[in-house]
Amino acid sequence: MNNELEHFHNLVVLALLFEIELYINYYTSIKNSHSDSMDRDILIESIDLLKIEKCALNKTLSGGIRVSLSRNRLIIQDRIYVGFDTEYKTLDSQTNHLLCFTTASTSECLLKIRDNSVDFSLKEGRIHQPKTASLITTGVQLIRLLRGKKDFELETLKNHLDRDVDLTKLVLSNKDIVYKQKAFDEKSLYTSFHDVQLKNERYSFYSLLELILDRYKNKKLIINAEKFRLYTRNLRPVYRPECYLMAHFTAADVCLFDDFNEVKNKFSVLNKSFLTLDKTISHDKWKVSLRDTSLLSPAGMSLKSIGALYPALSMSKVELTSHQLNNMDQLYESDKDLFASYAIQDSRIVLWHALQVLNSHYLFSGKYSIPVTLSSLASSFLTKRLVTEDNSANGYHPKTKNGLISMKDLAKLNTPIGIELSGDLHEYIDYFLGSYHGGRNESYIYGVINGEFHDYDLPGAYPTAMAMLNYPD
Repeated sequence: MNNELEHFHNLVVLALLFEIELYINYYTSIKNSHSDSMDRDILIESIDLLKIEKCALNKTLSGGIRVSLSRNRLIIQDRIYVGFDTEYKTLDSQTNHLLCFTTASTSECLLKIRDNSVDFSLKEGRIHQPKTASLITTGVQLIRLLRGKKDFELETLKNHLDRDVDLTKLVLSNKDIVYKQKAFDEKSLYTSFHDVQLKNERYSFYSLLELILDRYKNKKLIINAEKFRLYTRNLRPVYRPECYLMAHFTAADVCLFDDFNEVKNKFSVLNKSFLTLDKTISHDKWKVSLRDTSLLSPAGMSLKSIGALYPALSMSKVELTSHQLNNMDQLYESDKDLFASYAIQDSRIVLWHALQVLNSHYLFSGKYSIPVTLSSLASSFLTKRLVTEDNSANGYHPKTKNGLISMKDLAKLNTPIGIELSGDLHEYIDYFLGSYHGGRNESYIYGVINGEFHDYDLPGAYPTAMAMLNYPD
């Protein structure tokens, strides 16, 4: 009942805001047509007072509705995907001598049109359809119209984009729509070899970024960038460029950065790999994410095994003898072409595999991004399968979040503000923690063991057993 009362309050505030917006637009049109300076000053003062009142009323709205009123729904996102790799000679247990680094990159431009539905989230949770939902939605749409948000023009734009045969339309899990190129092409991968021995090039995190971004400063190299800017030239889109950096076992490649001590605190560590989790790294307006393909493949899967997944696309790893692998500096001196092709191919495999995971992430979960791990992809798929698609059929809806806070964010949940925002979620913490268990390892004999003994391991035993279970009822 309290939720319904709060949404009734939101409806009343929206009605007042609508009236204020009408007066602001009316006074602005009169001001622009008046030449008398005294009248203009009075009008300007009236408009300023109305804006102050509008700001005060905005603050009394629920957060979700306030965001729905103000957000820009049109986003252009240049995306660059980069696989990188290093080749080095191990000098001792603590020192590696860098020989070269390689990159493989491709790009695309995404045009995102955000869903225009209203977010009814409240502190106590999310009401999907309050009794005043239709009136609130109409009020939000009218106010956005008066504020010049161009929602009707976006519908016309969608019709044009839907008819473009060169584009693919993606409908995301949050109902946002993304338009992109048809598919990635192996021929679009741009590779580069950087010989730090010959050119004395610097290998650092930021120099690697600059190297990549300099190439794509020419927007013609970013697929669909010019087309989307032409489509949206009068619609004032938000520009959000993004770059994904990927390597296989990032611990080896990232530690070789010249500026590692300066940038290491920007990364998180997961399963001994460096990557970015919740927060990206900002660089010259670009949001940079670091991914490790060893976490985007079955545990322990080598780059050679990953390359073998794509035999039709010439992604097989270049074969070297064990002597060559252990003496890369000698291979560099004796056969530089073989050395370069081996190094470049590793970057190509990393990039191509990450692109396939990107597509799988959309197919399984409705999210068009490169996940951190295969486990996170599986979690998104399970949520989509059980909660979104089958919720009406089996009634399964886990009590893990309420639109404002997630049960997974225990650090925030166990704070005064977290408890206030979580509503009744804190009542389920014991169940949530009690259902999470790892494997059990136990030794039945302690001390020195004489004679022969056998240690058996079943790789993938837990996920294999879980795959045979039915969905929760």
